Amino acid sequence: MTKKFVSMFLALVMCLSLAGISASAIEDASAFAHPVIDFEGEMKFFPFVYTDADEWAWARELIGDCGICFPGYLYLQDLTTKEITKIIDDPVDMFRSDNEILYCLVNGTSIIRTNYWGENRTLLYTSQYGGLSNLEYWEGILLFSDGDHVIRFDVAANNGADMGTYEGIAAIYMAEDTSFTWADAKGVEYLRSADGQDEVIPKIACEIAEFFEPTEIPLENPNVDVAVPYAASVPIVFPLSEYPAGSYFTKNGEACTDHHTKGCPSSTCNCRYYRGGSQCEGFGRYVLDRYAHVPLATNSGWYAASNSHRHDNTITFRNTEDVKLFFQGSEYANYGTYLRLNSAHTVIIADISSTSVTLYDANYSTSDFCVVKLTERTYEKFFSISNFRTITRIVAHSFTGTVEQATAKYHKVQCSCTGYDGGSCGGYTYVEHAAYTPGKNATCAYCGYVGEIWNWAPVIAE
Repeated sequence: MTKKFVSMFLALVMCLSLAGISASAIEDASAFAHPVIDFEGEMKFFPFVYTDADEWAWARELIGDCGICFPGYLYLQDLTTKEITKIIDDPVDMFRSDNEILYCLVNGTSIIRTNYWGENRTLLYTSQYGGLSNLEYWEGILLFSDGDHVIRFDVAANNGADMGTYEGIAAIYMAEDTSFTWADAKGVEYLRSADGQDEVIPKIACEIAEFFEPTEIPLENPNVDVAVPYAASVPIVFPLSEYPAGSYFTKNGEACTDHHTKGCPSSTCNCRYYRGGSQCEGFGRYVLDRYAHVPLATNSGWYAASNSHRHDNTITFRNTEDVKLFFQGSEYANYGTYLRLNSAHTVIIADISSTSVTLYDANYSTSDFCVVKLTERTYEKFFSISNFRTITRIVAHSFTGTVEQATAKYHKVQCSCTGYDGGSCGGYTYVEHAAYTPGKNATCAYCGYVGEIWNWAPVIAE
């Protein structure tokens, strides 16, 4: 196939009208075989658009040597060999993924579908109204802006629909059915319903409620309560027994119906304080202490910026892949980690999978104030929430300290971080015994306990 023929073929495809868009193959599949990827298992390959932006420095550290990388191009890293290969020769503004399939916005003018190795490339759409941006993908549907138009493209049907014009589009987020949300340059978000009507989306309640959040509660406050946790000799799991999903982080355990009428947070409303925080912030601090068996003390201070618990570099997610890279690759993203999102909402990580993250939080509601939730969100859904796109504070325990015998099933591992005042953290977790030679009379490789152990130590150690 000559270069002239390829040019003529591409020109013909780019002239197709929106109503008759048809996916046209640009390149046949390679004859080379590639490994079958288990997307429910460990992450083996990482596609990324390279950038030298300061806020992406943490990602470059994870990637390692990228001497062949140029900003604005799409690459694939083999996480086993660390080998990096360019996927597409043209600059890629952004991309979205569906397992191995990548949807790439190229040069602001076209959207191409390909796989991790740049094979089976298919031109799906070319710009008709002035330039493409704000690409999103969800369950077979691409949503993006073309100039001031929003286009909804059905990948399986190979055609698109013009959803109308929206002046000053700055962002688009997926919603159910044919509705979606969009934001203008001022950050005002709107819900566009299936019948074409716009409705302004109010800011989340946590932002409003915590505007008045005090940094510390006076010791003499008689309304502050201290909860004593039950004795535990097993790992702490979420949700906590005292705060299951649907319960309330309040003084009396009931809904906070006086959330605004009494000026919450204050000593007169039903919101609960903990270590100087209330609502989602107080709940996050409480759960972090419970997770590490740290003694609960409402009026004690919290982790200072100088503490080794705390990581304060702001992390900004530019796309879904950034979110996935953080939760699957950052040393700070672990079970029980506290995250402060956009300085507006606090969550605790309750689970991480290859496709989603589960968050444990309170007060993420515009009506049911202080309610506790355990919510699983795909990485795409996480990124679609504008207030989740920046992490401004991370607090996590590091259980790499002293190991002590505890029970016939678990040993204790102390938190190796410093505490509130520079002393010992005092926190710990429980880990199941593991032996180099498991059996009915085995020796734990970590604490020396002798008994029935069936866990293999090197696996646990990894």
